[in-house]
Amino acid sequence: MANPDVQNYLKANNYFADIPYERLLPGETKQYILKSGNVQDNIRGVEVAGQKYAIDLVLCNWNEQACFFRVNGKATGGLHEFKPGLTDNVSSYTVNGAFHIKVNSIMFDYCGSRRFCNLHFDAYEIVNLSLNTED
Repeated sequence: MANPDVQNYLKANNYFADIPYERLLPGETKQYILKSGNVQDNIRGVEVAGQKYAIDLVLCNWNEQACFFRVNGKATGGLHEFKPGLTDNVSSYTVNGAFHIKVNSIMFDYCGSRRFCNLHFDAYEIVNLSLNTED
């Protein structure tokens, strides 16, 4: 039986029927920039082995230095920016054994080149992530 929380989320987002899906081939890596906060560019669609996946950047939390995603409605938990050598830093998530999401970098409270910026009303987060499949 499907999780009712996931089903409600998918229904509220029209099952992501209106987003484009980009094919991710075996052994391929693709990078994406997502934005969250006062600028919304937070959803990407990928198709892996005939299955469609909607990746939704739900929010980023400066205090935790992490961003939270949902993949087809299922929460990933907090993902941190990848830092080589850190073993307790969760920066990636595997989706159904089909592909991996890795957070390469997170820029919190970004305001662009604006001289004055209200962090509450103007700032947003920029997340650079990569998706890759196993060979």
